[in-house]
Amino acid sequence: MTTCGKRWRRYEISAIATAYPRPLSPASGYPDKPIVMVGIKRQPKEIILTALLRTGQQRGLPRLDRMAKYRVAGGLSRLDSPCRARLHYRRKADRGPRGHLPGRSDRSVRVDYETIMRTGERTTIGFDRRIDIEWLDAAAGRVAAGQSSADVREFLWGLLDGVVGGDTVHSARGKTLTVLMRIWVTVPSIAEPLRAAAIRRIPLASSEERLAIHWAMSVACYPFFAEVAGHVGKLLALNGQANLSQIVRRMTETWGDRSTLPRAVQRVLRSMVQWGALREGGEKGIFISPARRIGLSERPAELVVQAVLVSHGHGMGLAQAISHSALFPFHVRLNASSARNSDQLRVLRQGDQTDFVDLAVP
Repeated sequence: MTTCGKRWRRYEISAIATAYPRPLSPASGYPDKPIVMVGIKRQPKEIILTALLRTGQQRGLPRLDRMAKYRVAGGLSRLDSPCRARLHYRRKADRGPRGHLPGRSDRSVRVDYETIMRTGERTTIGFDRRIDIEWLDAAAGRVAAGQSSADVREFLWGLLDGVVGGDTVHSARGKTLTVLMRIWVTVPSIAEPLRAAAIRRIPLASSEERLAIHWAMSVACYPFFAEVAGHVGKLLALNGQANLSQIVRRMTETWGDRSTLPRAVQRVLRSMVQWGALREGGEKGIFISPARRIGLSERPAELVVQAVLVSHGHGMGLAQAISHSALFPFHVRLNASSARNSDQLRVLRQGDQTDFVDLAVP
């Protein structure tokens, strides 16, 4: 193809080759006459295709729609294919598998609509204060007693007076109050069934079960807390300890490089230490597992599994849910028969004889 000395981009050459292949000579099987396009290098692709269509019709070539599907340059995709199958065009990336593109990679970067976490939930960290377990007990007790949201807020505001500095909603005291209210009062709509079940259980719960209930509410209401807990659980399982810098690096990969992220991660870890779910190691920034894991069965086990499902937004295998890395402080004992008796969970038997658990449809 003659380009008159101009340097063409790959997708422009692909457009020309796709739309109008040169006619073949009966004797040699090679193109007999080149198509010469001049002065359209910087034109939009619609103008290029219009010019090619007009030129092709004048020379008696087949129409565009008949040739675009079959006459494509090697290693390049059709111009009329869906967006996911085309080359990068004008900074719009394709995240699908690339086995059909140059480079021949079968690895899927990520499907356009697939996310690790819902996009709207990743915009705000939320859990960026150190929270004491006594404050959570006080908030849960007031909610279980049936007090209104305004009464609970007023009580917690007085409880934090002299403990956390500040007198405005934007101070450390106000931000700590916001975290407490989010966990037990102004919960997301998807976590309301979990809170209702937790309120019924917490008056009869032991100190260890109360920790599990507070953990479940934090995981369900704060995706940031759930993801930090997941990374801590994975690092403890691999190395026997979790390094603060490793957790910050992994969180930065999904939440972005924010100036507030390292401090928020540190405060989440400090909260876990204060709750007794994590211990500080011998060196600064090193955290290790608690002395023993808390055993959970029946209703507390159902609550933590339900919290994991709320955080993920979809179901998963029952074995995967009870051994989830975000539940590292607990030893969850929940079988399929017990989960089937729950009003909040739905258990299905899969073809490979494994159990799949999901949130029950209200």
